[in-house]
Amino acid sequence: MNRRSMASASVAGAEIDGRRVEFTPLPFQARLRVTFYEVDPAVLGSVIDLDTDEPGLRVSAPLHLEWGNAHADQLVTEATRIWASLASDCEG
Repeated sequence: MNRRSMASASVAGAEIDGRRVEFTPLPFQARLRVTFYEVDPAVLGSVIDLDTDEPGLRVSAPLHLEWGNAHADQLVTEATRIWASLASDCEG
């Protein structure tokens, strides 16, 4: 999947520390994939366990590990907000 198709599949985005981050749901999984809009490599990782009280960030790109860990709280907060919005859209 190229960066353009990944961006079109995203459901929401946010700017965190000057970087545009996009969140994309994965079918049948309580997680959102996290990608950068204009950074290479584009994939950061996923926020997992969004259907629990303890969601967490899993960074899959070693190059982004330091940035991801430094901004994990912001990324998880944003993903949790988006997940709640998606869940309410599905219920109504």
